[in-house]
Amino acid sequence: MSPVITKIEQQKKRKNRYSLFSGEKFIAGVSEEILLQFNIHNGTELSDQKLEHIRKKENTLAAREQAWRYLARRAHSIKELHDKLLNKKIEAEIIAEIIADLKKKNYLNDEDFSRQLIVDEIKIKKSGPLLIKNKLIKKGVAL
Repeated sequence: MSPVITKIEQQKKRKNRYSLFSGEKFIAGVSEEILLQFNIHNGTELSDQKLEHIRKKENTLAAREQAWRYLARRAHSIKELHDKLLNKKIEAEIIAEIIADLKKKNYLNDEDFSRQLIVDEIKIKKSGPLLIKNKLIKKGVAL
């Protein structure tokens, strides 16, 4: 039998997340976006298939937010971002989807990244061509 949502409670530490309950049993924690996207409210019946779909969407959103946090600090190469997300134990399929989306929106561009890295290395750190080449290779940028 599929659980029916009887209570939706805002989480104490993360105000944009909600806990879903069936009776007194915790079912899942979801973001506000998922709550709205799936039209979840008291009385909503969640089949196993729908619950799995919600969890997958939730994982994708969390991974996307992690990618944004990395990119907010500084620019990354595609390989570098891929490896960092992989280290966070995010599924390769989700990583590929996120990277494709970021590339499409031009937030992730190896050519721009390498150009900026070269300029920074020359002007700020006074690095030579061999050191710059090695850094580009380490960051996964094709030469």
